[in-house]
Amino acid sequence: MKFLISALVLIICLTGQVHAQILNSPGFEDNVSGELGSPDGWDAKGFCSLSDTHIRSGNYSLELYTEGTMPLSGAEQSFLASPGQTFAFDIYSFNTSGNGLTGDDLVMLSIIFYDSSYQPIWLDLVDEVIDAAGPKDVWVKHTLQATAPLGAEYVEPTVQLMGVGPSYCYFDDASFVPEPCSLFLIGMGSLLLRKRK
Repeated sequence: MKFLISALVLIICLTGQVHAQILNSPGFEDNVSGELGSPDGWDAKGFCSLSDTHIRSGNYSLELYTEGTMPLSGAEQSFLASPGQTFAFDIYSFNTSGNGLTGDDLVMLSIIFYDSSYQPIWLDLVDEVIDAAGPKDVWVKHTLQATAPLGAEYVEPTVQLMGVGPSYCYFDDASFVPEPCSLFLIGMGSLLLRKRK
């Protein structure tokens, strides 16, 4: 019976049917105040707010702004992670031709792992860069995937805008999906090795 249950869970994992989006306010729609302030559910840095100007779906998107006096703006969320666990981060960006990224300004989308002391494990950073040469006035989907390294206890999907600006960039319809099956497969492998011994 235990073998049948394990086999069933394994089949579900391999066919990709076990997924759960865990972000708070993934579409930036949670707006308790009713004003275009910082996005609820996200840790905001710098000039980070909701916008009703450029929207992919719903009523709001995330707006990041940078200028010389505030060269870094961003938003992130934090979750528990275990070594071997895989995470997928999807988000759409919109770079405008009117007041979008200019010069050396850039957006960095990242999956950052942290150890028990909340120190970043930089060697296992996974990121994607959006710069001024990218597409304009169209929503672009970005997908990142990363596996937690040894020592990882926390993980953060992160969106950051850096530069001297003034520049705006917009984001919408994010998702962050842990793959619990990666842990299951590791556990099954360990079990099989023990049985062989």
